[in-house]
Amino acid sequence: MGLVFRAARLARGLTQGELAGPYTAAFVSRVEHGDAIPSLGSLEVLTARLAMTLEEFFRLVERQDGGEVVGMPNDRSADSQ
Repeated sequence: MGLVFRAARLARGLTQGELAGPYTAAFVSRVEHGDAIPSLGSLEVLTARLAMTLEEFFRLVERQDGGEVVGMPNDRSADSQ
């Protein structure tokens, strides 16, 4: 996820501070480096500042991850309990 944020930010010529908006540049840096996972609300704000929808963002994340949702368990046995 962080690599997608970084690539999108750089493609738009934004600094971390410019993207941050109501957040801090340090928060954006932590997201880009995978040290923080933004909430859905934060994602909405940051993707809007990148002129992207959440759908567009997650499509890029999915492509970057080879179609695998990273951080989600592959074992669905818990779903059947």
